[in-house]
Amino acid sequence: MGIFQAWLAFGLMACPFAGCGGGNQGGQPIVTPNPATPTAQPAPAASTGDPAKPGSQPATPEAKPRSVKELVDEFKPDPKAWDKEHRGKPVVLRGTVAAFGRPPDGKVALILDTEPIDQYSVWAYIDDAKPWNKVLPGQMVTVRGVVGDSSVAPNLERCEISEVSGPAPASFEATKIVADRSDFGFADQNFGKHVIVSGKVGSVAKETSAEGKVSYTIELQPLSDRVRILVHFPERDGPALDALKADEPIRFLAHVDLGRRGEISLSNAILLDAAPVSEKGATK
Repeated sequence: MGIFQAWLAFGLMACPFAGCGGGNQGGQPIVTPNPATPTAQPAPAASTGDPAKPGSQPATPEAKPRSVKELVDEFKPDPKAWDKEHRGKPVVLRGTVAAFGRPPDGKVALILDTEPIDQYSVWAYIDDAKPWNKVLPGQMVTVRGVVGDSSVAPNLERCEISEVSGPAPASFEATKIVADRSDFGFADQNFGKHVIVSGKVGSVAKETSAEGKVSYTIELQPLSDRVRILVHFPERDGPALDALKADEPIRFLAHVDLGRRGEISLSNAILLDAAPVSEKGATK
C-alpha cells in the first residue's frame, strides 16, 4: 500500500493489518476511504457494433491487461493528465490484494499492493459486498472495470473479479492453538500476517467509545487461563456479531498482533462465509 494513504489507515488496526506504512507490507482488511472516493456513474450502454442499426456505435474494444506497476508508472508523472485521458475507459488490472477498503457510502474496494517507494495505492471498487469470500489478502487477482475519479490517486470503479490465483492465508483451529500452548510461538510466526481462524464463540463483549464508535471483542473457546484468544471486530459486522451466542461456530479473517504471555490478539477481523475454493490446501 502506498505511503500516500498510510496516514489514513484505520488506526493501526488498529494497524496491525494496515501495514501502516507502504508498499508491500501486510495490509489490514478494512481501512479508511481513499481520498478519491468514486462517484456513482451509470454503466455504459451495451453496443452491438452493427452499423446497419440506427444509432449503433462500434463495440467497446477489450482493454489490454496490465499490471498494477504499469498503471502506477503511467500515473505518477502527471496524475491530472492521466485522469483526464483515462477516466471512464475500461481497464483490466492484475495485482496482489494488500487489504480491503470501505468508504462512507459502504462500497468495498480491493486495495492492490504497490512498490514501497510509490506514493499511491490502487483501489478497485468491487460490485460485491463481500469480496473476501472470493479473494483474500496475498492472493493475485484480475479485475475488470472502468477508471474512476483518479485526480488524487488511481481508482477503478464497477469492478468484477475475473481470476484469482495463489495460496490463501494460513488457516488455524482455535482449539489446536490453545492445546499447543502456542501464544508466543503463534504470534512470532504470524505477526503482521493475515490468518483465517475457525473456532467456537466463548463470549462476546460490545464496547462504545467516547466518540460513539462501536467495537466487539470475541473470546474463542476453549476459555482457558493458559492461553486466551481475543478477536477484535469493528462495527461493520455489528448485526451478525450481535446475534452470536456462546458455542456457535465462527470463521474469520484477521491480523495477528504482537503477542503477550497467555494472550493471542487478532485485530480488525472480518466474518467469512463458507471456505472459497482458493482456500483449499491452506495450512491447518
